[in-house]
Amino acid sequence: DLTVTAPSSGTTSKATALHHYAGLNSPAVGEDEQNDRIKATNTAMREEAERLIVPFVDCFEATSTNALWRRQVSAGDGYHPDAAGYELLAQTVTTPVLDWLNSPSNHSPLVQSQ
Repeated sequence: DLTVTAPSSGTTSKATALHHYAGLNSPAVGEDEQNDRIKATNTAMREEAERLIVPFVDCFEATSTNALWRRQVSAGDGYHPDAAGYELLAQTVTTPVLDWLNSPSNHSPLVQSQ
């Protein structure tokens, strides 16, 4: 069993890991306080993925440091980019997940930060 606690609310839930999966976290948004919460959750998710030896793709790190993503999110509603931003997000997720799925042994961990 895996116990997950949401940092902002303290809510705890249990889940059973039945097979390897690709863990993804939230991308960066236009609000600094929300990004701080996402970053804290990101750290916990990365550590748990490493502990469980399951794949993890770091969408927050990839988007929080990308000028295109930040510019597009800021120009819109603070959460959603335009098509080019979603293309960046798709590339962030697709390449490491496909590499992991196509690896000779997909039992090795994927902890990816771009």
